[in-house]
Amino acid sequence: MLERCGFTVLCARDGREAVELFAARASEIVCVLLDLAMQEWTAKKPSGSYVASSQACASFWPADTAIRRSRIDSVERAGGMIEKPYQMKALGTKLREALAPDA
Repeated sequence: MLERCGFTVLCARDGREAVELFAARASEIVCVLLDLAMQEWTAKKPSGSYVASSQACASFWPADTAIRRSRIDSVERAGGMIEKPYQMKALGTKLREALAPDA
């Protein structure tokens, strides 16, 4: 879907692999689309642009206050938030907005 929007894509199977991939290829990566359930990523908080995504469901906001605060912080730092399932046009638009230079 992202490639059809004109983006080059690097994929990771899970949060740990995503953090490792980002560490190895950070200079090539301009934006990350990440699921906020990926605790490995939100715990590391790598710098750079990213768009947060999540299912619109209660399980995203766990009762544990520290985890809840971490995820809220992640959404606030993100270049945008998009809900799953993705719609191609909305996803492309959201990523382009995150990558746009500040006006």
